[in-house]
Amino acid sequence: MSVTTIAISGCGAVTHQYYLPMLEARRDRLNVVGFHDPETARANATAARFPGSAAVGKMDALLALKPDIVVVASPPAAHADQTISALRHGAHVLCEKPMALTLADATAMAGTADEHDRLLAIGMVRRHFPCSQIVERLIGGGRLGALRSVAVFEGGAFHWPIGDQRYFTREVSGGGVLADVGVHVLDLLFHWLGQAELVAYEDDEMGGVETNARLTLRFGEAEGVVRMSRDWDRPNLIDLRFEQGSVQWRADELAAVTLVLDGDPKPLRIIDETATDITFLDCIGRQLDAIIDHLAGKPARIVRAAEALPVVELIERAYRERRLMDMPWLAPAGVATHG
Repeated sequence: MSVTTIAISGCGAVTHQYYLPMLEARRDRLNVVGFHDPETARANATAARFPGSAAVGKMDALLALKPDIVVVASPPAAHADQTISALRHGAHVLCEKPMALTLADATAMAGTADEHDRLLAIGMVRRHFPCSQIVERLIGGGRLGALRSVAVFEGGAFHWPIGDQRYFTREVSGGGVLADVGVHVLDLLFHWLGQAELVAYEDDEMGGVETNARLTLRFGEAEGVVRMSRDWDRPNLIDLRFEQGSVQWRADELAAVTLVLDGDPKPLRIIDETATDITFLDCIGRQLDAIIDHLAGKPARIVRAAEALPVVELIERAYRERRLMDMPWLAPAGVATHG
């Protein structure tokens, strides 16, 4: 079996919590040749887990190792430049979300991949959740009838172990909860239901990045409301209502969804019995396996750059047209001072 070479740009929490364990489990399929991070100590500590891999402080030095695949897991502001450089050097790329901070950058990334005949996959790991594929099958045949409404709430206290407070700036991350969690939610909705039209967007940003956000969307004749929060614990639920019933998925259930058929008072639990013990890390592994399989000419579930562009476009438009969320718990004078 041939071994694919891989390198990672960015040695932060995404790499350490998600990618390193999955790379260690795939030493028979992937040879890790190097890690790039501008903080030399962090790059060295990461490379130490893979004897023979290089730790480099510049992207050009990473690309000089000639990896087959580059994982771009750096801060979002660096995604476009690093991805385009990797593609031009002949590497295939798995770029973490958000793909880019602007539609112009994302379009340039996709164009470069086409120009150089390289794969640019985007890290939409939720498509590898068994529950996502159950939803895809349930609504794909149209047996539930036309879509009537979409309701989403995803949130909770922010616990991600960031290494730099600049993460909470638009310049580095592109935004707050919409640019983070919203990318995953919108990707799933667009994948299942088709692209939506933005009706309205509001959030609570008053000088930094948003913690709470609300999108109103239109999927054909159906309205969708997507609410996201970094400080409000609520049941994380996607509720898709159709003419003949509804499909509900909770974000903490990776292998099951609930189907409620009109006229039947008893909800049905639809479970992928082959994946009841699956974890988020397993799905990261599935994403890596899909890329390896694709490069070997095998059928694989890949989220290509072109599929991610509509989400980048909608988020960019939402920020451009944003309104300040009504926050009655704040004194009017406090809100009035914004801007």
